[in-house]
Amino acid sequence: MKEYFNSFLNFIKKYWIFILLFGVYVLITNLCHLTSCTTKLIFGFPCPGCGLSRAFMSLLKLDFKGAIYYNATLFVIPFVAVVIIFRDVGWINKLYKSKVFWIIILVICIGYYICRMIIFFPNSPLEYYPDNLFSIVIEWIQKIIHNRIIF
Repeated sequence: MKEYFNSFLNFIKKYWIFILLFGVYVLITNLCHLTSCTTKLIFGFPCPGCGLSRAFMSLLKLDFKGAIYYNATLFVIPFVAVVIIFRDVGWINKLYKSKVFWIIILVICIGYYICRMIIFFPNSPLEYYPDNLFSIVIEWIQKIIHNRIIF
């Protein structure tokens, strides 16, 4: 047990800056009432992780059906997190180094994302974010081009 605890502390010590930056990012997007998903914020389209926060909140309420509806990969994440955090410990190290394991996880996540996009998009839980930066830049470029053509 001590080995797992030390591995966890080493992980926190090694990646504390990323954990802190992620927390600041989430805080800023919530305070500014922006979508907290970077992919949605930039392109407007939901990312494979879309709905994870809502799924986690449903899980906290013991609403398993809601958690699965919002994003069922929520149940894969703890397993992957354990493998990453405790990668230096025993049999988990073999799993961490296994290409087959990571390919299976990737296929599950991408396949699930594609199925969700076919079934749900552009409705809940995979809504389009119209105020995305990409659309704003395209509009801005179109206005510049339009104004140059007129003058």
